[in-house]
Amino acid sequence: MRGIRILLLVFMTFWILLMAGCPGLHDTIRMQRAFNNYHDAPSEKTRQELEEARRLDRRDIFIIEGIMAAILGAAIYGFIRAGRRVHDHVA
Repeated sequence: MRGIRILLLVFMTFWILLMAGCPGLHDTIRMQRAFNNYHDAPSEKTRQELEEARRLDRRDIFIIEGIMAAILGAAIYGFIRAGRRVHDHVA
C-alpha cells in the first residue's frame, strides 16, 4: 500500500501542475476566427461574435477544470483510503 500512496502522491502533484497550466493557455479556433473577423472589420456584429467566443471558451475551461478537479478528488480519496487500509492491517 505504501507504493500505491507514493504513486498517488506523485500523480496528484503532476495533476495539480497540469490543472494550473493547461486549460487557460490554449486559444481555440473559434476565438481566433472571431478575433480575426473583429480585427479585419470591427463592427457590432463582430464584437458580439468575439464576446460569444470568449463566453464559450470560459465555459469550456470551466468544464475541463471541473473534470480535472473530480479526477484529483478521486486520487485524494484513493490516497486517504490506502492510508486507512495500511493502518487497519498494521493494528
